[in-house]
Amino acid sequence: GAYKLVQGNFADLQKIAFGAGFDQVDGILFDLGFASFQVEDPKYGLSFQEEGLLDMRLDPNLGVTAADLVNGLPENELYKLFKEAGSEKYARSIARAICRRRGVSPFRTTAELARVVEEVYQKIGNWKLEIGNLRKIHPATKVFMALRIAVNSELNNLKEALPQAVDLLKNGGRLAIISFHSGE
Repeated sequence: GAYKLVQGNFADLQKIAFGAGFDQVDGILFDLGFASFQVEDPKYGLSFQEEGLLDMRLDPNLGVTAADLVNGLPENELYKLFKEAGSEKYARSIARAICRRRGVSPFRTTAELARVVEEVYQKIGNWKLEIGNLRKIHPATKVFMALRIAVNSELNNLKEALPQAVDLLKNGGRLAIISFHSGE
């Protein structure tokens, strides 16, 4: 079958398909999330293991960074973001700790944010960064995921893309979605 590679956004699926000469297709695959090279590259600011600027934009043309959200959102908005997009159990305490810390100086790096989340976990959850914790996910994982989803408007893009995908599919066509977390 025919294919063309086009960089774009899920939300523009129909426009991209029509522009590439496709009006009806046999199959569509959404691969949600990001590539491992993006996590390993500090310039994206996706990892708490590699210190980088708190960015998280998978497309550099997007306007809002993770630092903008962490430094600018009211405490209650941060709480809702971590709770809803990240399923973070200590969302309230983490949002409060972030607001306290940013009052002293704004967040710039991934390591600064990860440290604040670790401190909340150490206080409330009796969590320690040691060999015994290697099997558990790092406490900042869900907060970072929630910020990445918000910065890249991933859930809104998906909501816009799904009806377009259905319209593009031929009768009997298939839509497949690869996802790694329940928020999606």
